Formats: sequence, C-alpha cells, structure tokens
Amino acid sequence: MARLIAAKLDYPTSRDDPFVPGGIKAVSLSDAAYVLAVAATTSLAHHSAPKPHAVSEAKQALAELRDRPVWLANGWMPGQTNTWWMPLTGATFDCGIIGWDAQNAFIFWAEEVD
Repeated sequence: MARLIAAKLDYPTSRDDPFVPGGIKAVSLSDAAYVLAVAATTSLAHHSAPKPHAVSEAKQALAELRDRPVWLANGWMPGQTNTWWMPLTGATFDCGIIGWDAQNAFIFWAEEVD
C-alpha cells in the first residue's frame, strides 16, 4: 500500500528501495505526529526539533484516520541520539510520513537540498 501511495507522487526517486525491510518503518501515532511536525516546520539540514504545538497539531490532524490507521516514516524520531534514515527521494535530506486507513490515504514528504 505504501508503495502505491508514494507512486502517486512519482516516488521513490532514491537509488535505494525505501520499502525493503529495515527501510521506511511503521510508527506509532505519536512518532508519526513528530515526523510530520519535523517535515512541515523545521529545517531538515539542521536537525532541529519541532515546537510542541506543531507536534500537537500534527497529532490532531493524523487522528482523522480512524479505521486501524497505519503510518510509515523514514526516521527523525523524538529523543533518538542515533537517528536512522531511509531516503524516499534523491534530495540531500528528506523526511515524511505515508498513512492510510480503510477509507483514506496520504503522503506528506519534504525535501531539502544543502
């Protein structure tokens, strides 16, 4: 399903397949909200943490998926000292989430080049 959603935006464009085991990972609602807030409100090149209100707003937005939602992300989790990252794009930095439930699907992905 994630591959189909990403393909709607002609992703992936990276050389590596981000959907292999160990690549883009299933995450909790809390981690998905954090990744969404990072992608939407911060500079990916500087690894800055999002403001708490951005995470709260992202969590509210993601709560719209209700029927056993699934979220996938490529890293940038809160509190990690050793961040894993699997690119979806050919950009220097990228970050985002792919989500779906029984009725809806979406992708929010940000790219940044240094």
